[in-house]
Amino acid sequence: LESNDAALIIGDPAMLIDRSSLYVYDLAEEWRRHTGLPFVFAFWGIRTHSLSWPSRDAPDERRIDFEAAKRDGLAHVPELAESYGNRLGLSSEDLFRYLTENISYDLDEQCLKGLRLYYDLARESRLIAESREIDFA
Repeated sequence: LESNDAALIIGDPAMLIDRSSLYVYDLAEEWRRHTGLPFVFAFWGIRTHSLSWPSRDAPDERRIDFEAAKRDGLAHVPELAESYGNRLGLSSEDLFRYLTENISYDLDEQCLKGLRLYYDLARESRLIAESREIDFA
């Protein structure tokens, strides 16, 4: 912000920046206020024709169990909050609250509806050529 009037700040820098003299707009809050839907910041995605991704019929050892990975990560939130709190110089209690109250780890129907609207608006604004259907592996 030293040389620009505005910036999109995400990740660790967003948690560390002094906001006292800034106008701050939370993307998730603004999206929900305008659409009534959740904003999806991130998800795992691959191209359907990817040669490295195992097919639905692949042997179990080639599949990635994302649900198990999510459960394992959520089971270790206190340790993660402590570790990142120490690294960033932030309160582990604040990070724990952020990880458990501010982030949704599920892609439910409302999230998918918001994601589809995002793609549709991007297409209407000519930011993307087409809005594709979301398919799950």
